[in-house]
Amino acid sequence: MVVADNYGHLGRKMVEYLIAMTPQHEDLRGMYREARDYFSQSVNNPVARRHSAYLAVLHVTSRILHTQLGMPEPKCDVLEPLLEAQAYMASDADRPLEVLRDVLTWVTVNQTGFYGRHMCRQGEDVVPHGGWKGRWDDKEDWTHIFIVNNAMNLVLKQMSHHPPEVIQSWMSRGYLECNGKAPTKPTRIAGAVARCYAIKREVVDACMYTD
Repeated sequence: MVVADNYGHLGRKMVEYLIAMTPQHEDLRGMYREARDYFSQSVNNPVARRHSAYLAVLHVTSRILHTQLGMPEPKCDVLEPLLEAQAYMASDADRPLEVLRDVLTWVTVNQTGFYGRHMCRQGEDVVPHGGWKGRWDDKEDWTHIFIVNNAMNLVLKQMSHHPPEVIQSWMSRGYLECNGKAPTKPTRIAGAVARCYAIKREVVDACMYTD
């Protein structure tokens, strides 16, 4: 009953404080970035790192409430259960593999946008709307699925993933045929060269045909 009768007053006080402290906003941003980096460095999984920003917001809000607005300090670390939940979510699912499966499903659905599986009309290649998404040879012994750099980044963003983190995790697992330290390889598509992410055939087979 106490909570039901008194909720909402802290939110208003927080807004009033932030408006009054406009000249110090950059200091608050620095506090947020420091907290975000701390929470991000405490985990080694891209899924958990994405939650670091939310934890940082809660941390900064907590500091303002306790040091500036007079809210009593709790007797326990209220962020500890959230940190445990963050670690649990990271270990609960193999995100890099799940993301790869999603991308390969997208490739299959859009395979006519890939050179080698594209449509032809009167002997001429039909360039897909928006240009080639990559190359996927239409033969039994194909070795890679090549996805153009910008097409990969776009589809990952549309799936609400952070492309650099996904690509780094795929590289560390050996999913991609890399060009030295570079994640992309120069690949010939319809007579021109484009930089592509090259997903290995054995990775595709293991990913799509096993549980």
